[in-house]
Amino acid sequence: MKRLLLLTATTLCTSLIFAQTTTRYGFSLGGNLTQISGRGIDSKSSLGFLAGVFAKVPLTDNWEVQPELFFNYVNAQKGSDFLEVYNDNGYANARTAIGLSYLSLPVLFDYKVTRLLTLDAGPEYDFLMDDNENLVANGNRAFKLSNVAVSGGAELNLGGFRFFANYVYGLTNVNDIDARYKWYQRQAQIGLNFTLL
Repeated sequence: MKRLLLLTATTLCTSLIFAQTTTRYGFSLGGNLTQISGRGIDSKSSLGFLAGVFAKVPLTDNWEVQPELFFNYVNAQKGSDFLEVYNDNGYANARTAIGLSYLSLPVLFDYKVTRLLTLDAGPEYDFLMDDNENLVANGNRAFKLSNVAVSGGAELNLGGFRFFANYVYGLTNVNDIDARYKWYQRQAQIGLNFTLL
């Protein structure tokens, strides 16, 4: 995993140095539909939102690197079997609703298929800034601070703004209660990218 992050950082730095044309900047607004699967968590998808900034660094006529930094709010639900699964350390009066606030850093490699359509894919790192949940009796976190994922999708280019749709596949077990059961995140994202410069 460290090698993947090092390779991504090296590629990004190289692209910034050797960019052939001007880097563009902008901001993103959108929604997400997140599913967290695993024992003790309700696996139905829940709506959330995201907002952040991005840069587009041209590499060739058809290729760009797009680093992003955005706030990603995720809603989830405690599963009806939570106290059966975590009967030793689960909090009996825990709220059903779970709110997770992430700072997300995807680095996407964009390929322009046509003037209107761009495909993108790349790694993503999510840092848990706040977890609005009280699932564990001793007050400890139920979710890990870090999540590594891969993201892929497409953009519809409409001049100064772009409609995007991405799917994010979590690779990290985000369960921080114990090692018996694994929780994985899957997220669909849709929204608009607005180019400023």
